[in-house]
Amino acid sequence: MNEKIKDFFRQNIGYFVVGFISIVYIATAFITIDETGKSVSQIIADGVVAFLLGVFINRVFDLQGMMSGEREEKVVATKKLHGEMVMKISPSIEKLDDWCEEENRKNYKVQRTKILARVGLKYDDCFDDSGVAKPYKVDQSRLDDKYLRKQELKRLAYHNKAVNLKLTALSAGELTSEGGK
Repeated sequence: MNEKIKDFFRQNIGYFVVGFISIVYIATAFITIDETGKSVSQIIADGVVAFLLGVFINRVFDLQGMMSGEREEKVVATKKLHGEMVMKISPSIEKLDDWCEEENRKNYKVQRTKILARVGLKYDDCFDDSGVAKPYKVDQSRLDDKYLRKQELKRLAYHNKAVNLKLTALSAGELTSEGGK
């Protein structure tokens, strides 16, 4: 029973700290009942203290959430499975970099295709097989037509968006480490 109580307090320490600080802060309101006679600088200082208190409470809740998440059975099981998978693939780890490059290439193609499809552009018209951008050929006749100009400029903008797309790349180090993105 004693271990259960300790575990309960360990799991909820953040809530207890926030509750205690909140009670102390509320108690300060009962200390002075009539006019305080505070100066402007004292009022500003009180505001800063209240702000810092709020930031502190927010940070404690963040930490409490992280600690609670680390103890979740699914998280523990997933970390265990990850460790087992890393050990399982270790004999062929040298192939992981090539696999990551291929998956990154596929992901760029999929995401760029989605961007270009919004404005009716085909991936093959804008990129070659290795993912290198082809220059966008502006249709001058569409620019001359006041009704189609906006569409053509939008196509150019989306082409540029697809060319300049930045995605988080998979890497062997990120996949085999326990923390990260």
